[in-house]
Parts: sequence; structure tokens; C-alpha cells
Amino acid sequence: MANRPTTSTLVKHIVWAFNHATLEERAEGVEWYFEAHRIAADLAERHGISLKKASLVISALSPATDWEKNVVDAGNFIEDTNAVVSTYGNNKRIAARALAGEIEELNGKKTRAFAKLIENPYSNEVVIDRHAISVALGHKSDDAERRYYGSTGYAIMVAAYHAAAKKLNLKASELQAIVWVSYRNR
Repeated sequence: MANRPTTSTLVKHIVWAFNHATLEERAEGVEWYFEAHRIAADLAERHGISLKKASLVISALSPATDWEKNVVDAGNFIEDTNAVVSTYGNNKRIAARALAGEIEELNGKKTRAFAKLIENPYSNEVVIDRHAISVALGHKSDDAERRYYGSTGYAIMVAAYHAAAKKLNLKASELQAIVWVSYRNR
């Protein structure tokens, strides 16, 4: 990863991905975080926990897990913290701490933003995951690119999504969700 693309190049790739999303993908993306919020609210109500705890658990269990499996895992985990889940062991421990009320915010940049958007879909957060990075780079990201943009370069990606969203008159989270849906469908 000798030459990193400029923010302008990242924005162009994001806008290109948006322009190639179908109308159905755009509609699904705009509603995505509102639907995630409804799912978290339902889990919270069914299990007698706060929306914040449900959002934190869903987000903590999300790394390396498909969304549909993530939702099932979160429900099972809230019922029984010994439940088998699809994510990493450390994330399971973090989810247990969140459920116990020991933590109010997740440490990971991606999972922190994800939890905040699930809890409040009107938030100004944007989730930078491997799909968001690949879209902005214009190609499937490699491990080195994901490590860089998942940590040191995270703010660069956030800024690129906000800039692209402004050009398209969207919220950055809506744009990220739209291109995520489109990328997932390819």
C-alpha cells in the first residue's frame, strides 16, 4: 500500500458505487439503520434490557458475522451469555460486559459507530468496515488496507463518506448503508 489514494479519489469511488446501486438497494440502504434500531428495540423489550445494551451487544458481536446471523446471535446471547456465537472470543467477552452494564461504549471505532447508529439512526456516525473500505478504494481491500483504514486511516474514510454524502444530499450513514447493500449483493 505504497501510494494511498487521495480523499478526492475515495469520494469518487463512493459516489460511483452509489450511482451503480439499484433503486431497491438505495431504498434498503436508507432504511437500514432504522430497521437495525427496530430489531434492537424489539430485543430490548423482549429481554427487559435497555436499547443501549441491546445495541452494544449487537455491535460487539458483529465482527466477521453476517447481519442475519448477527441478529440471531445477539438474541441467543442476551438469553444466555454462554450461547455459541459467530464472532471472536474477545468480542463475546465485550458483549457480556456491555450486557452486565460494565461498559457504556465500545472501544473499536467501527463497533462504537455501529452501536451508536443502531441505538440512534439519526446519529452523524458512519461505520467503516471492510466493505466501506473496499467501496472507497474501488477494489476489494487487502489485509494491509483494512488494518490501516480500520485504525490510523479511519478518520480519512469517515471524512470521505461525509464528503460523498454531502455531494449526494444524503446522510453519511445512509450512503454507507446503500453502498454496503449494493456491495453485498454483488
